Amino acid sequence: MKKKMFTLWMTGLFLLLTTLGAAAQNSGTTGPLNWNYDAGTKTLTITGTGAMPDFNAPADRPWESFRSDIQTVTIGAGVTTIGEYAFHGCTKLPSITIPNSVTAIGEHAFGNCWTLTSITLPDGLQTIGKSAFSACAMTSITLPESLTTIEKKVFWGCDKLTSITIPNRVTT
Repeated sequence: MKKKMFTLWMTGLFLLLTTLGAAAQNSGTTGPLNWNYDAGTKTLTITGTGAMPDFNAPADRPWESFRSDIQTVTIGAGVTTIGEYAFHGCTKLPSITIPNSVTAIGEHAFGNCWTLTSITLPDGLQTIGKSAFSACAMTSITLPESLTTIEKKVFWGCDKLTSITIPNRVTT
């Protein structure tokens, strides 16, 4: 009887710890950067200094479990690049302002953000990666004069985008 009670108690403790451990972590680090998700405001904040890592797929991002809830993304002034697939599929994100410290946006970074209608790009931005804004809902976008590279399919599937002006410095 004691062995059975002990086994039941240990099983219960294991399940409790597994459940607590499986709960989505709402903050941490990714590369040199810190991230925090506030469920109350549905805001993902990324701070620190340096490049955001590339993610091989959306599931590799540490904030993936919040993807369909994120409504605001705040990127700190020290972030220098936005990694591949960083915000791909954040389907409730209506707008984003990218700080002046960002010089490159990775492939698929904002792809399939269906409700993304407003994007403010920084003056120092030099490169926009492949499919970075594919299937977004913006009607217009202003590309900064500092931009030199626009990779293929950046605006693929942006059916509401009616016009765009390519800066003179763009060579690719």
